[in-house]
Amino acid sequence: MLLYKFVLVAAVVAAGCGNVADDRQIDAAAPPSGDAPLVDAPLVDAALVDASPDARPDAALPRIYDIAYGSTWEFNVDQEVPGWIAIVNTGTTALDLSTLRVLDTSDEHPTMNLTARVLTASTRLLQPAQVGGQLTPVTKRVTVDAGLVTDPTVDTMVNYLGFQLLNFTSSSEVRFNGTITIEIGGRAATLPMVFHVTPLTGPILFEPSLGKRISAP
Repeated sequence: MLLYKFVLVAAVVAAGCGNVADDRQIDAAAPPSGDAPLVDAPLVDAALVDASPDARPDAALPRIYDIAYGSTWEFNVDQEVPGWIAIVNTGTTALDLSTLRVLDTSDEHPTMNLTARVLTASTRLLQPAQVGGQLTPVTKRVTVDAGLVTDPTVDTMVNYLGFQLLNFTSSSEVRFNGTITIEIGGRAATLPMVFHVTPLTGPILFEPSLGKRISAP
């Protein structure tokens, strides 16, 4: 009897093992257990590849005008200064001088105030390589004669701009900086200036000692 039970149990176990092996289904799409998990390729591309290039910096604007002017001034008296600025057309097209205007003035002095204004509204179209503006002899000395302006000059009878120090006082010697910002043809240029004021104890001083030439950015 014991032998019969042992044979019967062995047969049942063998039959059960055979059913387990036969019923298991294999997913052909599943990777072998030793492989790394699949990665979504579009996600990798999005993370590693920047499709949009960096923005390029703006190209520099072409030059359209330069300003030659008396930049350092010696004063012991006060009045509005004419004939101190020349405009040079450095562009390739005519420059409409009727668009000239003063945008701003600033200075470092606690009581004196720098001011500037358009003296004559010119209707001239300044052609390329031409220079416009009347210059006093002392301003011509520190600009044209100093080699800052070599282009042919036209429109020499027109004073474009004047400037003045309001609340002027020469009771003591002082040196301070200022700026005048102008605009022509929609392009602004800031003119740095130096003012050296001395007491009136001798000859009258009312002239530039240095000149400068700058380009409209």
